[in-house]
Amino acid sequence: MALSTETNITLQAAREKWLSRWPEWEIAELFLPANTRPLAWVWFAWLDELALAAWSGADAAPGMAKLAWWQEELKGWAKGARRHPLGATLQPLPVDWAAIAQQMGALKERDLGTTGNIAELVRAVEGFAALIAQSEQALFGGRSAPSNARVIRTLLISVGIVPDQGLGSEPSLGAAARRVLDALADLRANSAGRAVGRFQVLLASWRAARKG
Repeated sequence: MALSTETNITLQAAREKWLSRWPEWEIAELFLPANTRPLAWVWFAWLDELALAAWSGADAAPGMAKLAWWQEELKGWAKGARRHPLGATLQPLPVDWAAIAQQMGALKERDLGTTGNIAELVRAVEGFAALIAQSEQALFGGRSAPSNARVIRTLLISVGIVPDQGLGSEPSLGAAARRVLDALADLRANSAGRAVGRFQVLLASWRAARKG
């Protein structure tokens, strides 16, 4: 389906926001099959929006309001409606948006993520993470779905929370897009706050992509 000029402009703005938060992706996505790149960044940018709402910022109230907005948005996607620009790509996909919206309530367990009880957080949001993992396998392929803990680990790292190294640090599963993003997250987690170098991104992305 062709997108309108206005939709393309808002999608470009969303991509710029995603790359401002994950500049490594502009290099990393080159190692993905070309036909998966347009969907991969949109999917991960959407998940990043949820992570930002759930676990970033000192004041919980704005994030909780944003999560509530996203719950209503996904219920709309399930019925064929959409407001957010990412919905132009995501809403028509064969994803159970209503089920994800229902499980999103667990993301409001903010303290479990921001105060370090990550293992308990993973248990609390297991239903949400499982739906994301299953959806990714359906959309991107892969011999197996990502692990629930890996999905949550990478979301936390995206907002600057570094989980215990043992949690979700098993080899990444799923399609190339997931494996590459997880590899970038691991680079960040192990960088001790330093910028990740271009060569590190190239090598980690290449290794992650070829594991499939």
